[in-house]
Amino acid sequence: MAAKNWTGLGIIDKQGKAIIDFQFNAPPVIGKYSGFYSWPGFKENRAIIFLYDKTNNKPGIGYIDKKGNRINNISYDYDSEYFFDGKAKVVINQKYGIIDVNGDYIIEPIYDDMGVMLSSLIAVKSGSLYGYMDKSFNIKIDFLYNYAESFNSDLGLVGREINGKMKYGYINPENKIVIPIKYEKAFSFDNDGYALVKENGKYGLINTSGTYTIIPGESVNFGNPGLVGYNGMLRFSDYIIEDIIIYYDNSAESGFESDKAGYMRTDGTVLTGPVFFNAFLFENGVAKVQTGDDYRKLNTGYINTDGKYIWEPTR
Repeated sequence: MAAKNWTGLGIIDKQGKAIIDFQFNAPPVIGKYSGFYSWPGFKENRAIIFLYDKTNNKPGIGYIDKKGNRINNISYDYDSEYFFDGKAKVVINQKYGIIDVNGDYIIEPIYDDMGVMLSSLIAVKSGSLYGYMDKSFNIKIDFLYNYAESFNSDLGLVGREINGKMKYGYINPENKIVIPIKYEKAFSFDNDGYALVKENGKYGLINTSGTYTIIPGESVNFGNPGLVGYNGMLRFSDYIIEDIIIYYDNSAESGFESDKAGYMRTDGTVLTGPVFFNAFLFENGVAKVQTGDDYRKLNTGYINTDGKYIWEPTR
């Protein structure tokens, strides 16, 4: 775990013994989650440290091994990630590449954007267009799209500008459009094969056949699942847990703060009305909820997958 004394930041074990001397000028961090910085520890014997280039007034990150040695002397941009399967996505001067555990480049930082590396096909951007590379980092689908996200559930989210407006749809690994590029907004499929889409100003939920399981409603917003930080790596957000999704009571783009939330199943069955100030994802069949109108005076409770309280909201 990270620790601090008057000489700097270091890493201690569970007995409080310093295993890496207090030498860093800021805590090892990776990403920002729920308003707090977190340090997930070593991944594949490598950890991320926070760096600051005083000469150029530029913050960045680097990588260390378990002895506290830097694997190289390069300072990367914040969007760089932890190692997974011996590789890490790094960003330097807003260009994306991939390094191995020794800090050597597998792919030089030449791309303008790069998607989730856990996918079978990884979205990459060159100039103004996106294409896909496979896990061997060979270009599999040429740079044809104005927008793209890495594959999940064997489908890739792509976008094209049509008549001056961005529209979104989905392709398969052979670059065949299997769900038409027609949506005003769309998200990548989750691990259970569902995706949120926006059509005619309204949100709905589709399956991998492009069939609506929740038809776009008059005043329902499902928020923005996007991607979340998880243990120092980016993965697809599991915004559907136990076949249940959080919804909001209006069609605003952002469903936080002023919008009340509720829960419904992926077939459109409503479990609860939009009554919660904050609604959280289910974990082990239980979801945390908060009620009230003032964020400083919220009551916290828990519901089951039937939408029933197992703990009434209290302060």
